[in-house]
Amino acid sequence: MAKFNVESLLEDIKNNAISSVKTDVKDFLSETETDIKEFIVSQKNNIIKYAELLENKEINQDEFNDLMLGLKDLCQMKALEEKGIAIAKLDKIKSDIMDSIINTIISKV
Repeated sequence: MAKFNVESLLEDIKNNAISSVKTDVKDFLSETETDIKEFIVSQKNNIIKYAELLENKEINQDEFNDLMLGLKDLCQMKALEEKGIAIAKLDKIKSDIMDSIINTIISKV
């Protein structure tokens, strides 16, 4: 059973992920926030499952990072894609979001 509060963890993940990309997407922050929230909701079960595995020491931090980074391709930045943001910049934004999520979970477990 998780020692962390799931809803609190998800809220922290959302807030930290949004903060991590504010500078890069300042002109499209509202739309980006929506995409981040949708990603977290769609991947909630995986995020919590991986966090619990890490917390219970069923996987190590490297395995946890690999599992989480596997979700990166599922992170859709629809609003930014529609605005014509370059693929390289989109990839950096997705990486920043995933790094933020990983670091938030590691700090909680």
